[in-house]
Amino acid sequence: MPVTKSAKKADRASNRKKVFNLRRKSKIVSSRKSVNKLLLSEKPTLQEVTDALSQYYSALDKAAKTNYIEKNKASRLKSRLSAKVAKLGLTGTVTAKTRVKTVAKKVEKKVEAKVEAKPAAKKAPAKKKAEKEAE
Repeated sequence: MPVTKSAKKADRASNRKKVFNLRRKSKIVSSRKSVNKLLLSEKPTLQEVTDALSQYYSALDKAAKTNYIEKNKASRLKSRLSAKVAKLGLTGTVTAKTRVKTVAKKVEKKVEAKVEAKPAAKKAPAKKKAEKEAE
């Protein structure tokens, strides 16, 4: 419990700021959830997603402007979510099957890259041994 006059005033200010910060946080969380919900829905349209992203960007920018979060954090969050949207390839409507196929293709490419990298690593020392034996 604050005792001095300045501590009481600081407590009142802290309580006022708490209300604003909670409102700001709930706006960010709810707008992020709405974007993610749209991305997981069966057929998200480009217009719906852009509207939801716009609200999310606005909430992040306002939070950064009032120093609720740092400017770089707001930028990072916007970038990550926009990259997620770009991965889905939203150029009109996207079905859930399309998203599953694109994810499967990316996983296959990563597996192929790892498989190709391992034999290449084994061949390199063998060539060096053959060259040393030839000398």
